[in-house]
Amino acid sequence: MLSTNVSDTHNLIRLLYLAKQEGIKQLIVYLPYSLDEQQIKELDNRINGTIEFVQGNSEQLLFNLD
Repeated sequence: MLSTNVSDTHNLIRLLYLAKQEGIKQLIVYLPYSLDEQQIKELDNRINGTIEFVQGNSEQLLFNLD
């Protein structure tokens, strides 16, 4: 479950975990703002997959889940 009581990064990690459990291989997430470099690094270290910016837009992230 996603929550307003935890960080955006934690919520994204949880969302990606749930997506992977459902067999989703790619997920585009639209954010109301850009994540900072530290948040991107944390996501990259915690997920099994890759992160790309959609068309160079740092508010749209494409997650390729392995």
